[in-house]
Amino acid sequence: MLTGCTGQLGNDTATPTGASASAEPRDPTLLAALTRETLLLDQAAGLGLAGATAVLTVHVASLERAVDSSGLSVGPSSSASTAIPDDAGSSAARSRLVGGLASAADLTQRDVPTATSGEAAALLAAVAASDAALAASLGSTPRTGGASATAWRDAYAVPTPDARQVEASPGAGAAPSVETWQAALDLENAAVFAFGLVGGRLGPDDQRARWSLDTHRARRDALTAALVAASATPTPAAPAYEPDRAVSTGEAARRLAASVERACLASNAALVTAADPAWRAIASDWQRASTLAILGWTGDVEALPGLDPQ
Repeated sequence: MLTGCTGQLGNDTATPTGASASAEPRDPTLLAALTRETLLLDQAAGLGLAGATAVLTVHVASLERAVDSSGLSVGPSSSASTAIPDDAGSSAARSRLVGGLASAADLTQRDVPTATSGEAAALLAAVAASDAALAASLGSTPRTGGASATAWRDAYAVPTPDARQVEASPGAGAAPSVETWQAALDLENAAVFAFGLVGGRLGPDDQRARWSLDTHRARRDALTAALVAASATPTPAAPAYEPDRAVSTGEAARRLAASVERACLASNAALVTAADPAWRAIASDWQRASTLAILGWTGDVEALPGLDPQ
């Protein structure tokens, strides 16, 4: 995606740093999520929504494996993405499915901080983010191209905690490692640079790049504050970053924007695996925001954003 003059950011992925533990058996948060996703899968299949059915099938299969303790490794964001058609399904049943997806996204994300293992937390965060994107894609949320800037902001923007909130959150368990924080900071530094390029190409009338830039600046500042609070020295951003292809058109800028968000997903997943419930909540918010942003830039729904399904 971007290569820094004094560092590198991979194409669309980054391998998260940090411990990965097997999901513990019979985790009640996993069982609750599995029940919800199975019901949603039945609804989507009954409506003939092939794209949503494919995504929810991945959710159910992954949760079943986690409940059975076969585990799911946290790795590069190589999960499938699906473009959801706008015109499938009857109106009333589709509305019920959209409502169910939105509710499931909130309930599953709420359980992320209390999951019994880091890997279970990462899976729940990915499923919640994907459900939120499915709800937005199937609902009345306008997409890129047809949406006004304000509609895009209202639909996809997720509040980002500021540095003071992160620094003041002691949590009940271990915080992410310095290496995990630093890996995430490296990506956020590159993202800030990238969205400057995106905004320059799309122009001042397209506010999406500005909101994305502000979001990644806030994440950068939060990660910097966390490192300083841990008595670590944050690695500074590279002087500049080189895109792997020219950003010469609006379409190229949108592809770069989506690539940046996909690269950040894996580092967010690594942050979610920390035992500190505060950081799990923060990182799952970031995961959801990046997943919704990818939908906004491309129209695609990530099945397990930030995870490598097995």
